[in-house]
Amino acid sequence: IWINGRKNIWKYFDGNIAHFEAKMRFGKDVDIWKSVYLNPIYREDGSIREVSGIAHDITQRRKSEIALLESEEKFRTIFESFQDIYFRCRLDGTITMISPSVHELTAYETYEVIGKDITNYYLYDKKTKNLIRHLVKNKRVRNFEATVIKKNGKLIPCICNVRLVGNLSGKSTEIEGVVRDITKLKETTRALQKAKDLAEQSLRAKEAFLANMSHEIRTPMNGVISMIDLLGDTTLNVEQADYVQTIKHSSETLLTILNDILDLSKIEAGKMKLHKTALPIRHVLDKLYNLFAQQASFKNILFRYLVDEGVPQNLWIDETRLLQIMSNLTANAIKFTEEGEIIIRIENVTKNSKKTGAGTGLTLKVSVQDSGIGISKKDQQELFKNFNQVDPSTSKKYKGTGLGLSIARQLTRLMQGDIGVTSTPGKGSIFWFTFIAEEAQAEAIVKTTNEEPISVFTDITPKILVVDDNAINRKVVSELLKKSGCNVTLASSGEDAIRWVQQQPFDVIYMDIQMPKMDGIEATRRIRALNLPQTPPIVALTAYSLPGDKEKFVKAGLDDYMAKPIRKNIITKTAALLGYGVEDASAEVEKPVTLEVINWEILQSLEKYGGKELVLETLQEFELEAKELLSDTAAAMKKNDYPQILSKLHTLKGNAGTLGLERIAHYAKLIEGNLKEQKTIHLNRDFKILKTEFSEFRNTYNQSMTKTNKQHV
Repeated sequence: IWINGRKNIWKYFDGNIAHFEAKMRFGKDVDIWKSVYLNPIYREDGSIREVSGIAHDITQRRKSEIALLESEEKFRTIFESFQDIYFRCRLDGTITMISPSVHELTAYETYEVIGKDITNYYLYDKKTKNLIRHLVKNKRVRNFEATVIKKNGKLIPCICNVRLVGNLSGKSTEIEGVVRDITKLKETTRALQKAKDLAEQSLRAKEAFLANMSHEIRTPMNGVISMIDLLGDTTLNVEQADYVQTIKHSSETLLTILNDILDLSKIEAGKMKLHKTALPIRHVLDKLYNLFAQQASFKNILFRYLVDEGVPQNLWIDETRLLQIMSNLTANAIKFTEEGEIIIRIENVTKNSKKTGAGTGLTLKVSVQDSGIGISKKDQQELFKNFNQVDPSTSKKYKGTGLGLSIARQLTRLMQGDIGVTSTPGKGSIFWFTFIAEEAQAEAIVKTTNEEPISVFTDITPKILVVDDNAINRKVVSELLKKSGCNVTLASSGEDAIRWVQQQPFDVIYMDIQMPKMDGIEATRRIRALNLPQTPPIVALTAYSLPGDKEKFVKAGLDDYMAKPIRKNIITKTAALLGYGVEDASAEVEKPVTLEVINWEILQSLEKYGGKELVLETLQEFELEAKELLSDTAAAMKKNDYPQILSKLHTLKGNAGTLGLERIAHYAKLIEGNLKEQKTIHLNRDFKILKTEFSEFRNTYNQSMTKTNKQHV
């Protein structure tokens, strides 16, 4: 203080008053600020005797002031370097503050904008009108898209975040917000959308190609497989029958694998799903052996398979996918082996159990060992790539697309496994893959018959119209239907089909989809437009078999769908459509093996609490009531009175379930569920099964009563 004020110190003795602030330093780094007041002290004669000084510590205040200045400077720096536009305006729209970045976006200077109405600078429309409404209601609006008007009139897409701000009393006085230019984002979005549209267009083109390829390949395959079925029904000696059976198994496996090869888009998109069933693993290996034993024999190859002791007898597996991988590896082994040995081995290599969706999974390893030409280490690295071939030359000895191992690799990954190879040139190869599977209990194995019996119509002669532009397909379907007792009319085009339905009635129409001039969907539409007295069920009979095809055809107006190649299942399909042939294989498959005609444990429980007389009386009443309910249902079916059918079957289902009559309750529930979903195509068939189950109940019940009465006697 004295250093700064020494030159002027005598002026304070002239009566001047001084006030100043000074910084004092104590030690090396301690600064203290003082507010100093200097006042003269007068004698009685008015002269100044001395000067008094008062100093106040204002260090904290000065620090606050300095911090405020620094904060303001920081805000100013941020505000001036802001890339987005920050603004404030009054509630009437008058702009009170705006960042300098407004010039970069709109070419306006800040002084040209401040004090002006904000509506002059954006496109006012219905959307921005709703913005004000939302802002008033919610106090804040985020990510709102608006269009800012540039000085030259150009429109700029922007995204805004705005909110209401208030004074200390909490009353809203201003609107503040941030505006960001999203022109580049919009351009990027449009480019991505264009790329997405092109990708979807490419995918649709690929799906169309696959569908057409499926149709073209399936047409001759239909002739091969169906003619094999017909040949198998002729008189053959043992050797011929064995050959036919081998051809049949091979063609069916070829068709199954063909389905996946044609649907490459599904594999690439990762949409392929496993469909697991409980099967004996030797059942799969037997199929594999039957498929390739003859090929191995022709090349003097010893072909066998081994199952290690640690492998469970029954497994939950996707047989088709597993067989597809093993078939590919086995076919390659046979292709590259000239005399020698091929061994298929499956072993349990589980180290740490892996938890799957349903339980604990086992890691199983399948290896295919051959004594063929072997593969070099360099070529081994290229084996599992798409369309790769070890020998790409035009004069190569071994043919193939190079796609099989790539598909096998993707399928093993789907099974949570891996695939690989070890090989020595000239000594052979071992291709192996692993997969995760769960052990299955013996009772989980579904026993099915290998052949579907042909239902024979004896008391009626169904009139069937078969529409197909392919002569082989017409012949195959015609022969199968004629063998069952049907009267078959053939049409080679949609136009022929329309002429035939106008000349005579039919019970069922099987309609090919892809035909020249008029396809099956258009033919179906025109047949329905004829408003015939009774339009028969029209079933799509087509080589298309891609995911979603069935739903597409049903939506287009057809009643049902069958994929080629056609086998004897067309007979059971016809029987089902006509409500005939309950004894056929299709009906038996639907019968639940665990359901009982009468669950005696439930009746014993009722007897325990109500007595035997109550049980007997209830069963007698049920028999009479169920007979009446079934009769009423049959009458309602003739009138297509579905609400009445639902009412009767609902009562029957409840009564049967209470008494433990499981099969009756099951089929009543099945029909009820189908009707609720407006599925009526199998109504006649399912109702016949229900009546059959009621008859079995009466027989079982009456036999039980007879036995009980004899015991009492």
